[in-house]
Amino acid sequence: TYARGGALYLEGRCADAQVLLAAAIVQQPELLEPKIVYGSCARILGDTGTAERVRREVLQAFERRDPQASATRHLKATVLLRLGIVLDRTGRPNDSDAAYAEAEQIARDLDDPDLVGLILVNRAYIAEGRSQFDLAREHLMRALSAFQKAGRPVAPGNLYAALANIDIDQGRLED
Repeated sequence: TYARGGALYLEGRCADAQVLLAAAIVQQPELLEPKIVYGSCARILGDTGTAERVRREVLQAFERRDPQASATRHLKATVLLRLGIVLDRTGRPNDSDAAYAEAEQIARDLDDPDLVGLILVNRAYIAEGRSQFDLAREHLMRALSAFQKAGRPVAPGNLYAALANIDIDQGRLED
């Protein structure tokens, strides 16, 4: 049930996926992955309240597991990243940045430069929204370095778009 629900999520069919994911959660309540994907579907469908609630429940569940296990910590960092997105989209940039900062520290501790890069791009969006353009650019340049360290020949396009937006925000149209 979870596998099919996850496949539907990847196909962009979140309403259908949620039905299967809800069943998977009932069938195997100890599994966190169906809950994580369910929360992602909720966010995509515009139900940010459910998305936040589910992510916070998952974070609490991490505390009941072996919180120092690498797999647990990696999944926690990913959930914090997703929670940060929800918090930002619901007008709570300070809470969002705090979630991102915690996720970034975990990702650094685990030496996962790809995840660090993804988190830094999101932290740059928060800084840009606060008109902290130098900080936003710093986050993006650190993200670029992280993606290079991860072996990506090209960083995600949204990083370059964000750098261009900062230049535009600062009136640097010739850069």
